[in-house]
Order: sequence, then structure tokens, then C-alpha cells
Amino acid sequence: NPKAVEHYGYAENNFLALTIKDLFLKEEGEAFAAVLQQSTKTAKTEQHGMRWQQKKNGEVFEAEVTSSPIIWEGHRAQAMHAYDLSARRELEATHLSAEQLRVELQRQRAIAELKDQIMSTVIHELKTPLALIMSTVNLMQNYSDRLNENDRARRLERVIFGVERINSMLDNMMRLRQSGANRVSFNPVELKIQDFCNEVLETFRAQNLPHEFILRHSGHIRAQFDADLMHHILENLVSNAVKYSPDGTTISLCLEVKDTLLIIQVGDHGIGIPEEAQERLFEPFYRAANTDEIEGTGLGLAIVKEYVELHDGSIRFESKVGEGTTFTIEIPREPSLP
Repeated sequence: NPKAVEHYGYAENNFLALTIKDLFLKEEGEAFAAVLQQSTKTAKTEQHGMRWQQKKNGEVFEAEVTSSPIIWEGHRAQAMHAYDLSARRELEATHLSAEQLRVELQRQRAIAELKDQIMSTVIHELKTPLALIMSTVNLMQNYSDRLNENDRARRLERVIFGVERINSMLDNMMRLRQSGANRVSFNPVELKIQDFCNEVLETFRAQNLPHEFILRHSGHIRAQFDADLMHHILENLVSNAVKYSPDGTTISLCLEVKDTLLIIQVGDHGIGIPEEAQERLFEPFYRAANTDEIEGTGLGLAIVKEYVELHDGSIRFESKVGEGTTFTIEIPREPSLP
């Protein structure tokens, strides 16, 4: 085969003097010669897979090898077919490099978008309360003598509210950072979950908010959970329900036991979550389009999801725009320690 002679780099007379194993790496050649001998007995076309072959100049290449039975000068023999895979491997490497580049570009774009989202959220959430604090301070500095006691108290409350809003944002960012770095402590203890939930709701009732808070449960339920993390989970979900629900509506917290699972549901009759936003709702700093006029950082639910998963649990929700949202948490009554 003149093409084979050319490909392996030998002169024709030298090529004809070779045995089949001389075209392979030493160990590969010995093994293939034995396989080929066996194939001669079966007289069938055989697929021998990928084999390493070698040219006269020492260049090694990968080849896809098959053998077929033939009659040569009146004797049974085997014809070897070797397909050099070098060009294919180069093409695959080029394609892989292009795919790696595409993935890296996507990753860098996502990081850039997240940074922009973080900066936009932080600037907005800091600017609004800082402007409120600054205007109140200026007013009290310049017109304090004209303000009565009630006016001063009311404006001081505005300053406190602004500080608390900034502190809440920074606290959430710190919690998210700790969660991402696996630095959140998890210390479950056995408690009466209905008493615990009632205490959370009492903190909202004490604020005289224009909502009704209802706790529903099927009796005394004991479960193991981290009190600090669970308090943050429930406080965030109920706070969101308050924030996104009109005055006069009911916010419910329901408890149920199903086999070994504790099921917690927080439901409202608020603005709901648009369908196009639901897939990304647990992403840090992501907020649905219908919440632009309502304060928030988009961090709360990301933290809630992390804390639920620390309890070996899961969280999901059902929502319809204009009708409300229900979040459902399922956690084992006895979560395993990390």
C-alpha cells in the first residue's frame, strides 16, 4: 500500500521487511500481534479500538485499528486497517478550547452582572436611608428650636429607622458571606415548634401592623432545629409577607407533621411573584420586577434557602400575581449534624 509506506515514512523495500508489530509502540505491538493471530483463526472482521502506533521518525500517533480476513497468495491472512486519529484529536482539542473559552466568558459575564447588581442594590439601599438621616439631622440642627417634643421624637424615630435599615442590609450581607464560606454554626436543640412560631408572630403583632397573624397547628409538635437560624427563616418569610401584602389581609403560619418531616407554611394574600421571576427568586440580590417600589435587597430568600438546607430541608413556593404566595419548608424533625 503506497499510502501506508508514505504515511509511516519508510522506503518501500524497508517497509516490506517489517512485521506488523514493528508499526506499534513496543508493548502495544507485542499485544496486538497476539490479538491479530487469534483473529486469523476466527476469520472475521475485528474492531481493535484505539492503538498507539509509531512512524520511522519516532512520531507516535493514535490510530483506530481494524483487521479483516483475506486470502494472500493462497493462504489465509489478515489485512490491517489503521485510521490516524491525529487530525480528529486536534479538531476535538480546538473545539474543547473554544467551548472552555465560551464557558469562561459566560462565567465572567455572570460575575460582572452580579457585581453590577450588588453595587446597584447597595447604593440604592444606602442612599435612601442616608438621605433620610441627613435631611432629619439638618432639620433638627437648623430648626430644633421650632420643633416641639413630639416633632423631635418623630424625626428621631426616622433616624433610627434609617439606621436599622442600613444595619439590616449589612447583617444580611454578612450572613450570606458566612453561609458561602461554610462558617455558619448549626446547633439544633429540641423545642416545641408551635411555641417558637407563636413567639415570632408575637413580635409582629406587637408592632400594631395592619395585618392579622394566624398560627395553625395540629397539636403539640416537638422538633430539633437551630433556634437562631429558624428564627431568621420565619422572621424573613413573615416580614416579606407583611411587606408585599396590602393592609387588612391575613398572614398565616401553618405547622404539620408528615412521617418524619416537619412542614412549615407561610402564606399571604399579597402581590404575588411573576412567573418569569420565579426561577431566579432564591438568587442573591435578585428581585422581581413588581417589587421595584418596595424596599429590599434581594438577599433574604437566598439566606433562608441556605439555612433551610443546613437543616437537611427544602423550600419551595406557589404564587400567583395578585392573589398571594405560600412558601413551604420541609425539614426532618431530627436533622443530621454537618
